[in-house]
Amino acid sequence: RERAPMVQSLARGLSADDEVLLEKLLGDRSKEVRESAASLLARLPHSPHSQRMGAALQAMLSQDAQGEWQIEPPQEGHKDWERDGVTLQPPAYVKGHRAWWLQQLVELTPLDFWHQQLNKTPEQLWEWSRRSDWKSALRQGWIAALRAQRDVRWLPLIQSMESDSRSSDVLPLLMAELSADERETQWLAQLQAKLGKSAFIEAIHRIDEGMGRTELLSPAMSRWLLEALLGTLQSRQPAGNWHSWQADHAILACARRLQVGDLERFAQLWRAPSAAAPAEPVASDDASALVVPEGSSEADIAKLQQEQQARLERSRLRPWDDEQVLAQLNRIVDLRLALQAARIA
Repeated sequence: RERAPMVQSLARGLSADDEVLLEKLLGDRSKEVRESAASLLARLPHSPHSQRMGAALQAMLSQDAQGEWQIEPPQEGHKDWERDGVTLQPPAYVKGHRAWWLQQLVELTPLDFWHQQLNKTPEQLWEWSRRSDWKSALRQGWIAALRAQRDVRWLPLIQSMESDSRSSDVLPLLMAELSADERETQWLAQLQAKLGKSAFIEAIHRIDEGMGRTELLSPAMSRWLLEALLGTLQSRQPAGNWHSWQADHAILACARRLQVGDLERFAQLWRAPSAAAPAEPVASDDASALVVPEGSSEADIAKLQQEQQARLERSRLRPWDDEQVLAQLNRIVDLRLALQAARIA
């Protein structure tokens, strides 16, 4: 148990100097040590292990008459694969030996192999897999490989997979490989693309998850986000559900991540709310404000009006209308301002 995390620690500063030790560990008595060694060797494209994995996949690739690449796993697994980290017998929940072997081989092969062998971008590889009988095995293998290899060339593709749960744990890992300036450039592009849409809330939430525990936004990005929040939340009908747990997390994240110099203006959202005119209630005799099914009675219309009025009232609620969220916001802002004042003093 002690050796497994020691092997995993080699990921930091991994180089060709580690190949001899890692190759030896492929024969270790511990399954976890063997798997960790194989995963690390996959990050070294020129290692003997990576060359063997690439050769195994290359034997499965061919081109049809139109020059389109095809992949076909073998009917029989190779005993030599086991030493390289491939489990020949799939677990009970996996159906199909061949797909299981292919997925593992893809996971343990450097992603460079696919770029060089097929001459395709990540987006093109993803589209190519869609036309294959082995789409699921290929895609799951690539996602697993990304967790270990963290190839930032795949970042645009992963960012485009927002609705795909497979990307949720890979995106922060890839973002962590970028410099602070590069990450903020990516984040700003995401926020700008979502501004004025309901997904703006989720974009803030994702950025917060990708930051270090005490990390702050840069002054420029802090100011941009503050202005975006003020413009959004002080409007009459802001896009998105701002009375939801996602909105609560997003606003609390802003209280933690904005520059301290922006906090007083930020706090005006709930301490001195805009005097914007409230939404007018639905007039009882204004049938045109409702979509009323033909043949509805007066009682039906009255019920629809009440429901619409309730929706309007909910749409005006903000995170700080919840007492617990309001208390957290005030505590975070006041503490940060007090700490800043103490440092200046």
